[in-house]
Amino acid sequence: MKFSLQIKLGICAVLLLALTVAAEDPAAKTQREAYALRKLAKEWLKLGNWCVSKKLGEQARGCADKAEAVDAAVPGLDKLREKIDKCETPDDAEVEKLLESWKKKLAAAKRTIAKHYEKLFNLRATVRERSERKHFDKYLLSALELHPTDKRWKAALAIVETALRGKDTERAANVAQKALALEPPEKYKNRFSNALDAAAVDKVILKTATAHPIRYYFSLPAGYRRKEGKKWPVLICVDGAGCGFRGMAEGYRKARGKLPYIVVSPCTFANTNKIEENMLKKFKTLYSDDVIEKGKSKRIDWDEEGILAIIKDLKAGYDAEGRVYVTGFSGGGYATYMMIFRHPDLLNGAAPACGIFRQTLAFTANKDKFTEEDRNFPIHVITGAKDPHRKYTKGDKNIPGIEPQTDMAEKLIKQLKYPNYKRTMVPNLSHSPARKHVVDTFKPYWKGAKKRSDKLK
Repeated sequence: MKFSLQIKLGICAVLLLALTVAAEDPAAKTQREAYALRKLAKEWLKLGNWCVSKKLGEQARGCADKAEAVDAAVPGLDKLREKIDKCETPDDAEVEKLLESWKKKLAAAKRTIAKHYEKLFNLRATVRERSERKHFDKYLLSALELHPTDKRWKAALAIVETALRGKDTERAANVAQKALALEPPEKYKNRFSNALDAAAVDKVILKTATAHPIRYYFSLPAGYRRKEGKKWPVLICVDGAGCGFRGMAEGYRKARGKLPYIVVSPCTFANTNKIEENMLKKFKTLYSDDVIEKGKSKRIDWDEEGILAIIKDLKAGYDAEGRVYVTGFSGGGYATYMMIFRHPDLLNGAAPACGIFRQTLAFTANKDKFTEEDRNFPIHVITGAKDPHRKYTKGDKNIPGIEPQTDMAEKLIKQLKYPNYKRTMVPNLSHSPARKHVVDTFKPYWKGAKKRSDKLK
């Protein structure tokens, strides 16, 4: 009914606050920091109690959730939740007026709560070790998100540029990326963008796609700069079951030398096996529990959506070529073959390295959607003569190894008439990303000696 729709709009107003601060162990905080967070949580409780008094139960629930995220032990939280459970529903005639009051109250509360976050950020001055001050950056970003001011934008920019001068590229990239997501004023936007570029030149930083929660390790080549008419090649490298996403990016950064390609190592789900215990801990450093559950349930489809979002971002923000190069090691072969069969129009080249293949791709391949030109790009499948998984996976005779899986992939490649295909078994190669062979495959294309439709030798 009309009321429920409007209440939903009100809920969105609360949820859009998406604070960068998550609940932490109070014992890990300084006493002053814990005290300041308690005061901040009380502001959310205050707003929640006001909502209850106005019969805005769902908005009150959103406020209670925010208070709990900041300080789960804040006094009055349980009492507010009890009130919410008993909260009456307003009459339809009251709704419009109540929501207008809520908008004004929320705007005022955001300004107040932003001041609390700014005070929390200022506590960094009480920390002796400079390296520990980055812990407080998130509070400034939360203040900016709630109530952006020129003073706060300048403070964020100062963090970024100071971190760059101190060669703390990880901190510079983290703050710059989050600041850019908050849409800074034009007078600061270019400085944040330039700082983010500088942090990634011949180094590896962690980024998040704009339109998807996928995260990825990213590195720009030496000499990178935006220039009209210049387009930069992109290599997407997907790691296997070990999920060493940063290591994959570092490996291709080091292998790059003076070649001009952008490195992207997406933090995917379909490349690995069960996500539990130690593997789950690894994913928790990258994603929220909600994102992990979605990634685990959708796997290759989630990865596909994420990789497409990354490609879109790179074209829009980094002058990337319209098509990318992709390689995947072991479990990363799944995403590589997925791109070959579902999105050949987005590829300049593909080189699975000791990569797995899933037969389900034969049923989900876009068989009739693409032209011969779309499919006319180099596909070099690389396997190792000494791969312990060559015949069987982990020695299990019930699970086909890399070679029989590659046979299945080859059959589909030929069935769908991909014209530029080559398969190489490398002597003495074990189960490996085969970086040298991948780079050697693509090098003539990156250097301009070959174009997309030119045949592999």
